[in-house]
Amino acid sequence: MLAPVPNVGAYGHVRLFGPVSLTGRLNWLQLKIDNYDGGLTDADIGLSWRFANSFSATASWRILSYRLDVDRENFEGSIRYRFSGPALGLVATF
Repeated sequence: MLAPVPNVGAYGHVRLFGPVSLTGRLNWLQLKIDNYDGGLTDADIGLSWRFANSFSATASWRILSYRLDVDRENFEGSIRYRFSGPALGLVATF
């Protein structure tokens, strides 16, 4: 089952010149419930080039990190995922 995860986020967009902009985004969540402790961080900074009225191409550096620690008698473990690297995208707006 997939579901959206609520988090705290911020987004910034600054036009550098003509159709080129600097963009940045940060989404963050840290949560502890009983024996479960985890969090997520999703951040990127990059450039956006608007090449048509409704379309932009983006190139950014992205950091994505998930963490879940469990401290229980039957299961002691840690699930971690981390990505840090370049990302390319195409954005359609309407």
